[in-house]
Amino acid sequence: MADDVIPPTPPSPPPAASAQAAPAVDAVSASPGAVLPPENVVRAKKKSVLLLLGIFNAVFIFWCAFLLLALPSPTGEGGSLLSVGLLSILVGEVIIIGLALLGLKRISVSTVSIETRRRSLIKLIAVLLPGFLIGVVTPFFIMGEPALPLDIVEPATAAELVAPVAVTLSAERATTILGNLGFRVSKYQWDADGDGTMNEETVTPTATVLIERPGVYVPIVRIVLEGGSTRRAARRISIPTAVFSVTPAQPVVEKAVKFSVAGLLTDPKLLKQVQWDFGDGNPPVTTTTADAAYTYYAVGDYAVTALMQMQNQSQATYKRTVAVRDPPPLPFAITMTTEPKTLVGPAPFGVLFRLESETPLKEIAWSFGDGKEDRGAALLRQSHVFESAGIYSVVVRARSEDGTLAELTAIVRATEVLTLRDLQFEGVPTVLNGKASGEVPIDVRLTPKTSTPLVQFRWEVPDELDAQANGSTLLGVFRKEGTYSVTLMGEGAEGKSVRMPITFDVKPPSAEPVISLTPD
Repeated sequence: MADDVIPPTPPSPPPAASAQAAPAVDAVSASPGAVLPPENVVRAKKKSVLLLLGIFNAVFIFWCAFLLLALPSPTGEGGSLLSVGLLSILVGEVIIIGLALLGLKRISVSTVSIETRRRSLIKLIAVLLPGFLIGVVTPFFIMGEPALPLDIVEPATAAELVAPVAVTLSAERATTILGNLGFRVSKYQWDADGDGTMNEETVTPTATVLIERPGVYVPIVRIVLEGGSTRRAARRISIPTAVFSVTPAQPVVEKAVKFSVAGLLTDPKLLKQVQWDFGDGNPPVTTTTADAAYTYYAVGDYAVTALMQMQNQSQATYKRTVAVRDPPPLPFAITMTTEPKTLVGPAPFGVLFRLESETPLKEIAWSFGDGKEDRGAALLRQSHVFESAGIYSVVVRARSEDGTLAELTAIVRATEVLTLRDLQFEGVPTVLNGKASGEVPIDVRLTPKTSTPLVQFRWEVPDELDAQANGSTLLGVFRKEGTYSVTLMGEGAEGKSVRMPITFDVKPPSAEPVISLTPD
């Protein structure tokens, strides 16, 4: 039975180890303990580095773009942002250069093929070069000064830009911008028509330029800074149409205003007449010349109409709104007086102009409106004769020692002579050959009489005559002895005028009469 014993079955050997690990159950995740090939590790690191470089580059480019949009500030502010921006750009450029050098070093020592290194270099350049270039150019743009504006103060709307027009320009905003940048302005030089010739110099940031005809104009202001450097501002002005001119540019109450259609005429001889409606409710005024003078006595906006009739019976109507204002305050106290007071008379018409000011004056420039000018340091008195009939705008510009400029205007009307052959005076005292006399006190009650129709009379009297005018009648009393001159002014319907001086010889009272009584 021993031979029948069945020997035990030997244990099965363990399965042989597979030379390759079995794949993961999900065919995606690596089996535990799996190791990635070396080339995959290198590729993953490269992608991570390129991603980080791209993010840094994008942030840097975005920051530079923001600086380009924000700087330079239109108001000249933002100095702190400029400092931060320049510092950050410098740091960013240093980082980009460092990364580029590091990348070049890694590429140069790499053992991969030349083709692989070439591709790596192209990728490095593509990532870093845009940020580097924008970092180089950004400082040149953000460190520049903003464009300086030149504003139009008057007229207020573009619809009022009708030639001839006085345009008031202001460089005040430009001055504020320069102040924010740390500059101080010394003076302003104005080129009215952009031809390169400076027409006016001021210490205030405003000036008025006169544009007489339609067209496109580019006035320029040269802003002179302390130290001598300059800045420039310009403004394009388009004047589409033209109407009659108004002088002064800003009419004021109780001062004569000159209106003229001369700029609309190719030949003054072709003009027949102009009918003027000055818009204040008074009857229209007709002139046979291109000019007219009118005085407004209330502040307001007046719609003025000029109906121009030509010798060939054609006609044209022109309209514009004239703003009459109170006299603007002058930069310093200064007045202009004239002799005679009323600046109307037959040509040749002589006028004495006087300036009075307690402010020391550096320069005085006179322009008499007839092409004649005078300029000097001590021209407080000027005598001028207007040889021909016409309406003249006399402008005087006085500059103080600190550079402040004051401008005053007077309108002079020289006319043709009005002849009144039968002029007589009713009343007392008796006027003979332009003379009258009497003892203190002399009562004056004079009324001019003439057969010439439509003559308006006015009186110009000295302060010594306590007088008032009742229409064309002069009422007054001379209470002090002396020789005085009273002027009668007459204006005809055709615009002609006459000035007739009357000399009053006021004598002291005679001695009291002595009455003696003798017996019969």
